[in-house]
Amino acid sequence: MLALPAFNPRLDPGAHKLKEIIAGYTMPENVNCGLSNCRTPHQQGYVVQTEDGMVTNIGSVCGKNYFGVDFTRMSRDFEQKVKDKDNRERLEKHQHRVSGYHSRIKTLRAGDRGGDWVYQMQAALTTPNKGVPVLIIRQLRDLQRTGIRDVMMSRPATEEEIKLDEIRLGDEIKQRPYFISAVIGTVVGAEVLGSEDNIKKLLIDDLTLKLEEFKRVKILELSSTQLTRWNKYFSDVELKLTTAGRIIAGMQTLATRENLGFLEALLKEDKEKAEFERFLIRLDSPPASVE
Repeated sequence: MLALPAFNPRLDPGAHKLKEIIAGYTMPENVNCGLSNCRTPHQQGYVVQTEDGMVTNIGSVCGKNYFGVDFTRMSRDFEQKVKDKDNRERLEKHQHRVSGYHSRIKTLRAGDRGGDWVYQMQAALTTPNKGVPVLIIRQLRDLQRTGIRDVMMSRPATEEEIKLDEIRLGDEIKQRPYFISAVIGTVVGAEVLGSEDNIKKLLIDDLTLKLEEFKRVKILELSSTQLTRWNKYFSDVELKLTTAGRIIAGMQTLATRENLGFLEALLKEDKEKAEFERFLIRLDSPPASVE
């Protein structure tokens, strides 16, 4: 600072009018305020210029005390300009990464059991009239909501099971048939059926379309609000890609005949059983694009 032209280490604030803040600084050790009637030691402050060309350094508190609302406005504007500059530089770096993001999205979507296939499976397993009986959709929704994996079903108890219940209850069971609930199987991976794990929203709406929109953006023309919003968006891109990978892996575990086939036991109508069998056959079929 001392090397700056017109730098005055003891500027009289009463004799000069503040023009602008030209830089900010953070020092490893205290420096004295450049105002002649202050001289308060500080480590963070600003380099300012007066209307007659003089330059000095002041801390934020000193600036407010001696230059009032003008300094408050100038410091706020200066900090916003610094923030905007940093945000623009980060967005320029992200512009060079967009093609890489698109390549990763393409890889996630590709294959017989990639993102496009996951989209079809999520639709079928959560939406009526998409190929899965409503009873099974409801069962899977309950498993996703509760986090429970075991599927229970009522069935007539054997005589041995009735005797065990009589011992447990301490009373004779005369009712016949007598029904009990038993685990008929375990479903793994139902958590990927939650609305927050919608793969189309993630890979298409939140990533592909948004990245295409960003490619058309002129960074130098963005407002402060737009700069902040785009930087916030990119702070979540890696997390969204990771989440998409987790959802795809989860659906690859969930949507298999070995994992879901036993649910047919819940169905009573032949029509429903035939519908579910057709769905199970689809599990290994290549999906159509979700573009």
